[in-house]
Amino acid sequence: MLRLVAVRAQARRGESVLAQLQQTTGLDLRRDVLAWMGDAGVFLAGTDRGALVVHSKDPAATRAFVRKLRPLVTRGGGATAGALDAPGVDEGFVLRHDNGGGRSGEVLVAAGGDKFVVATSRRALREALGGGATLGDAAAFTGAAGKLGGGMRPSLFVDIERATRLAAAAKGSDEHFAHVRPYLDAFGVVVAGTKPDGDVTRGRAIATLK
Repeated sequence: MLRLVAVRAQARRGESVLAQLQQTTGLDLRRDVLAWMGDAGVFLAGTDRGALVVHSKDPAATRAFVRKLRPLVTRGGGATAGALDAPGVDEGFVLRHDNGGGRSGEVLVAAGGDKFVVATSRRALREALGGGATLGDAAAFTGAAGKLGGGMRPSLFVDIERATRLAAAAKGSDEHFAHVRPYLDAFGVVVAGTKPDGDVTRGRAIATLK
């Protein structure tokens, strides 16, 4: 009985947080965000570009979310959001912020087709929205996915070897990174997956060593 009361109390607190979020931002987390979100992934290429890519189950709702998001991200006054005109973009903006020392950075937020993208550059945005090779085409991914066995579908994949190379190129002689790199260099990839088994969902995670 006490456990049931505790669960109900937590549910009420959760509803209160969601209501407060909607009151503050005007966004209904369930309807305006979670309802259209499908599979998501992050890609890194070279040392200067990357993107978060989310599949949209409702492109119209995704475009509406981007329109609502634009004024919210500049509320603090430390950034500006300008128009984004790029091939494949149905709705988007460029978020520009001051990195200090007279340096500025930008993030591109876009809805295009059935994708929602947050990219670090126009090239990354173009690659995220374009066709071509996907993660499923990568030999490292297909090899790691095959190791799960049992009909499990990969839900997490991290190419630690590649990520370490990119980090090394970006950080150079950073002392902290140099300390942990020998441990990172021991790994190849990490892959995890799940599979429903009646009322139970079974999972498995594998890390390959070099």
